Amino acid sequence: MENRSDLIIWLVIWVGICVSIVRSQWNQRIPSVGLPFAYLLTLSMAHFMGGLIYSFPWYEPRSAGLLQSGANYTQVSLGFIETVYGVIGFGVGCIFLSPRLLNVWKPKWLDQTPQKLDLKLPDTLLKIGLIFIIVINATIGSIPGFQGFSVAGIYLLVTGLCLACWREWYQGNRKKFLFWIGITCCLPMITIITLGFIGYGASATAIILVFISSFYRPKWQTVIISCLVFILGLSIFVTYIRDRNEIRASVWGGQT
Repeated sequence: MENRSDLIIWLVIWVGICVSIVRSQWNQRIPSVGLPFAYLLTLSMAHFMGGLIYSFPWYEPRSAGLLQSGANYTQVSLGFIETVYGVIGFGVGCIFLSPRLLNVWKPKWLDQTPQKLDLKLPDTLLKIGLIFIIVINATIGSIPGFQGFSVAGIYLLVTGLCLACWREWYQGNRKKFLFWIGITCCLPMITIITLGFIGYGASATAIILVFISSFYRPKWQTVIISCLVFILGLSIFVTYIRDRNEIRASVWGGQT
């Protein structure tokens, strides 16, 4: 049996970088919408969990897909370590390089505040995003080369949800704020039902929740809520992985 202690060290380095970036983002007075942590979070969904699973001494791949691909501990650990190198570089850029460049460059837009906020912009983006996703995808979305239009609608939808949450928080409308968060948390279920994949909806939800964490106060509530969302997400993920073949067969087969 392989000695998997080396992989655990790299996992700890990954977690340490994530924590350091979150702290630096929260402590700095530079305006941010949380994109560095959102990137790390989505990257962790794709790579960190795989490295974590293979670090368990008792784990051996059993699924047909993994066995056919020849996946083993050596391959996974090498790939994960290579990804950690990239995360280290990303962390150095976020924590040390970018703040110093901003201090030297001092762009004017960092200190500019819009005089008039467009509170209707979130609704406009949501409507345009839905049009792209529903109408265009149902008409020309199946034509090769036109799929990108419906994908653009997804980005507009995510941006609209981000701004809708911020608008209700800015106006102090707690009920609508919770309503938009509820819609955000439903995105993984929506992509499962319509596409058969949870990853697209989970990534979009993660980006929006990270954006909310950049302005939501108090911060200790954000930490507690993040831990609860993480535990719930793991529970949903294991169930999805177990039944995804049946789910996709139903969705792609046009079943109810």
